[in-house]
Amino acid sequence: MAAMEKNQDDALLRALLVQTFEMFLDDEIHFGQQEIQENKHNVNAYVRVAGAIELLGDNFRAMEVLINGVSLNPNASALWMKIGKLEHKSERDDEALDIFKEVIRLDPKSSDAYNNAAFVLTQNEKCDANDLQLAEGYAQMARKLDPKNPDYIDTLAEVHFRKGNPTLAQSLIREAIKLAPERDFYKNQLRKFTHREPVLFE
Repeated sequence: MAAMEKNQDDALLRALLVQTFEMFLDDEIHFGQQEIQENKHNVNAYVRVAGAIELLGDNFRAMEVLINGVSLNPNASALWMKIGKLEHKSERDDEALDIFKEVIRLDPKSSDAYNNAAFVLTQNEKCDANDLQLAEGYAQMARKLDPKNPDYIDTLAEVHFRKGNPTLAQSLIREAIKLAPERDFYKNQLRKFTHREPVLFE
């Protein structure tokens, strides 16, 4: 009986937490929309609203908010970046890559855009040697702009692994592990680079 009551209490607590979180997101949307009405060039407000809507599970509506934002603020790299990430999340990688390139054009110091472009190229099953060469350039630029970011080092390691350089990939991923030893993902990457054969392209 005690176990049953505990399970009921846990379920009630989870329901309350979900309800509280959804109320918070509704408030984020409401206040963000107010900010947009007051100033249609408030880029952060569009990002705020779209982010809350995305967390509620409505990617299509979030995209609508962002597209409306860039129609009024075409040079807002933060809006383009959010659109690119949504495109990638929806597995529209060709569109995502084009958008990350646009972010790079608008903000040549956006390390995140370089890394995202490299990641999309590297993860594409149809990528060829030219794509990997381009990905390497993007990944190197991301690392140059933010040399201590383990995610960027991981992307560069993945590029080298895909290019047939597992030794260099292992060396790089060990750097990422030193920077973020709590991240099991990097340790799994090291195992992959050590025990799996890379995919080579002519």
